[in-house]
Amino acid sequence: MRIRCVYLRGHPLLGDVTVDMRDETGKAYGAVTLIGGCGVGKTLMSDIAGICWGSSVAGKDLPYSLQGCRGRVEFEVGSEIAIVELEGSRATGSPLLRSTSSIEGRRGVLLKYGLERLGSLGQGIGSSQPLGVRSVHSICSDISSGGFSDSVIWVDDLDLGLSVNDQKAFWSYLWKHHRSGGNQLIASLRQDIGLSGHKVLLSGGFNPVEQALKL
Repeated sequence: MRIRCVYLRGHPLLGDVTVDMRDETGKAYGAVTLIGGCGVGKTLMSDIAGICWGSSVAGKDLPYSLQGCRGRVEFEVGSEIAIVELEGSRATGSPLLRSTSSIEGRRGVLLKYGLERLGSLGQGIGSSQPLGVRSVHSICSDISSGGFSDSVIWVDDLDLGLSVNDQKAFWSYLWKHHRSGGNQLIASLRQDIGLSGHKVLLSGGFNPVEQALKL
């Protein structure tokens, strides 16, 4: 399983955003980096992908809201395409994803990591650990357990708490393990530091400071 495209439509601040992860033949890239500053929608795109996959596999709507916006994710499953539409917290779901994904078998899974990995997903290492350690610990723990295949590893804010050299070292670790299982690797970061893989540049967005002051 791989993700080909993620679409956001009608967001009150971002408007319409498209993240296209297909090559010239229409196939999804094996490794993608989303690059853009704060407020361009990097986290929102990972949230859309997560809710669409989760709703399909769980077979029910999950607690999430796009504030009246619409989203769509196109998944590449072998030679077939699964399309999941999302509006608010309601997703159409995909029988194809449900039938081919196996959490227990670690196949066809979306491993999505965001800021929540600093909290309950820290797996007991404690808040006393440096930010960089906490930001990568749960990911390394999951991946080092092995066995994931034909899955998507999506790391939002890969640069969280890491220097440029540390980001490159972490990406190299993820690169090695995603290729061994035929997985797709997606990560977002604020600046292009020359990581391998296909690059998607996101622009526009909104100013987080101005928006915070308005609120």
